Amino acid sequence: TYHSIDALKRAQISLERANMALRILVATHEAISEGKTQAGIFWALVQRIGQWPECACVWIGEARNDDEKRIVPIAWAGSASDFATSAELRWDDSPYGCGPSGTCIKTGSPSLISDVREEESSKPWRELSESFGIRSGISIPIIPDDGPKYLLHIAGRSPQLFPMEDSGTYEMISKVLAFTVRSIDTEFRYTLSESARTEMADRLQKAMQGSIAALATVVEKRDPYTSGHQHRVAELAV
Repeated sequence: TYHSIDALKRAQISLERANMALRILVATHEAISEGKTQAGIFWALVQRIGQWPECACVWIGEARNDDEKRIVPIAWAGSASDFATSAELRWDDSPYGCGPSGTCIKTGSPSLISDVREEESSKPWRELSESFGIRSGISIPIIPDDGPKYLLHIAGRSPQLFPMEDSGTYEMISKVLAFTVRSIDTEFRYTLSESARTEMADRLQKAMQGSIAALATVVEKRDPYTSGHQHRVAELAV
């Protein structure tokens, strides 16, 4: 019936959005495994995510401690990646510092915009965002105990691409990336030790198992039509 088809479509959209958080977590794991330096890991991560059709662009920025508190992109990818180098981004208290990028640096927690057309915090970049086909976005902080602060920002082509229900997974990604930066040896700043890589891989494996199970539970609560299926997928995935 019409209602059954409509319910299945809603379930599919819900699953795709829930899978987004998991896909970013997996991409993080793969980038850490592939990259041998901090810069290599950052570039590997943005290049992986930048290939996804639902993502307009993805970039990693460094929060500078200058007078203007600028956020400077240091790695970027995606068809709309020029947005990252064109937008004025800060982490001060001006309107340019109150978007998701500035907010995540100031609070230390992931920050998102569900729809750039509706949210007041997106106003400074609304026209620029729409010219690049950007409708939503999430910023994930990468803040080690000391040293520079970074963030991962992913811009989506559709609104509500990053549900608030998945904030726990984005927090996990933030911690994993911060752990990566902390694990870079101070004497060889851009060389990641093998012991740290092994420990990180083990942590990520456990984190992914928990995340898949948690996301499956979230999706099933959203729509009973998928009940049981996602847990079976989770068992195969790990």
